[in-house]
Amino acid sequence: MPEKSSKDRILDASEKLFNTYGFHAVGIDKIQDISGVSKVTMYKHFGSKKDLILAVLTRRDERFQRSLSRRASEQSSLEGKIGALIDWHLEWFKSPDFNGCMFASADKEFGKTDYGIKAITKSHKSRIYDLVKSIFDGEGVENSALQASILFLLLEGAITEAAVTGCIEHFENSRQCVLNFLSRGLTTDCDRQGMMP
Repeated sequence: MPEKSSKDRILDASEKLFNTYGFHAVGIDKIQDISGVSKVTMYKHFGSKKDLILAVLTRRDERFQRSLSRRASEQSSLEGKIGALIDWHLEWFKSPDFNGCMFASADKEFGKTDYGIKAITKSHKSRIYDLVKSIFDGEGVENSALQASILFLLLEGAITEAAVTGCIEHFENSRQCVLNFLSRGLTTDCDRQGMMP
């Protein structure tokens, strides 16, 4: 395997540190130490810490989207695709580097002060919703926007619970119920009964 470029080493080290400690808590010197590159090289690739944060978030978003989309595309049925999204998240929660949603963390630290970072964090969530909705649309599901909203919010809530409490049992236990509810179009009945807006 070829040796990673200095830019990739900087991005790898930064992502790991930001994911573990947050953004404000990590200084350039720490990133330099972990990546093994000089400060001159760091500023050659990234003119500021903000530029580095934007690059880390952009790369992570692309990787996240590709991985999630690929997992869903491996399944042929609606139930299989929904299950794949749930299982992907469960595997993420169980991984040693899971520390919650990096985009939520970035939004908490910068969302009210930096429009560039806010744009990326907002776009990340929108793209996840769009991916979920595209699955329902692709299967010709009635009320696809409603069903996508339900699954999207379930996944987002599961991320928060797993990060804050370390508990994934509720999400695991609800898996089959969610599959039954969404893959069989039961939200249509809810809509007819006036339970949904």
